[in-house]
Amino acid sequence: MRHQRLRQTLGLRTEERKALLASLVSALARKGRIQTTVAKAKAAQRFVEHLITISKRNTLHARRSLIAKLRSNEIASIFLDEIAPSVNGRKSGYTRIIRYKYRIGDGAETALLEFTDPIERREAGKPKKDKKKKAKSEMPVEAEEVKKPKKVVPGKKEKEAPAPHVQESEAPPTKGAEEQPKEKPKKGGFLSGLRKFLKGED
Repeated sequence: MRHQRLRQTLGLRTEERKALLASLVSALARKGRIQTTVAKAKAAQRFVEHLITISKRNTLHARRSLIAKLRSNEIASIFLDEIAPSVNGRKSGYTRIIRYKYRIGDGAETALLEFTDPIERREAGKPKKDKKKKAKSEMPVEAEEVKKPKKVVPGKKEKEAPAPHVQESEAPPTKGAEEQPKEKPKKGGFLSGLRKFLKGED
């Protein structure tokens, strides 16, 4: 029996209805206005105003409650940091419904759900940083960019100079006169010594 059960079910089960309302409220928090049917707008309006009342407390418990209901840390932070400060001392009436038009497909009556007061958005959703911190964070980046070309140029010279079979401790010096006699063993190398050993020349 459904005696005195006046809640709007929207033709959905409990979990489906909660997911739908969380999706509508998330879109409203991001964009500030959404278009949907009148029944969904009324259901979402009650849900949004309840969430704004919770976000006005601005406590850890309030944040956790918003995350549990909205299923998103990002949307919960939008309610606490942007929507709640923009209420301007209102106790209710945070949103309004404007009847819009009839939908072409099924003829359903649609409405616009929006916030009563304009929301003060933060730049890209990031808190403001001090200029001193920015200057300190940029200094090592510039230093790295200057050092990178210096490290690459001598690295190429060092790789080209030593032979592949010569160890690092026996690497030839940079003078051109001493490099020539040490490059001659490359022609014989290991194979010539092996041939002499097999022939019994040693």
